[in-house]
Amino acid sequence: MLWCFSPVSEVKLIRKDLSTEELYLQACKLVGVVPVRYFLRNLGSATINLNHHGLGPLGAKALAIALVTDMHTTTLELADNFLSAEGARYLTEMLRANFTIQNL
Repeated sequence: MLWCFSPVSEVKLIRKDLSTEELYLQACKLVGVVPVRYFLRNLGSATINLNHHGLGPLGAKALAIALVTDMHTTTLELADNFLSAEGARYLTEMLRANFTIQNL
């Protein structure tokens, strides 16, 4: 499933039956950011450390779209990524649907 966040933080289903990797790659394309290969290599891990990757709010949006349905990651580290309030909003929306992530 591919989830897209509207400007008013609504979640809309726009595509079905994709893996988390495919979701992330499609989300990156959708929001216009370069995929973080480290994230792709560590999908399925309990902890994903993305500190200091310079994601910005759109990178956070792509991550959030991909992680909505991820049931493996329990800890997501995002320090020093210039997420801003916008990026935090995308992550908050994702956490409303993903109950697996316990540490952010």
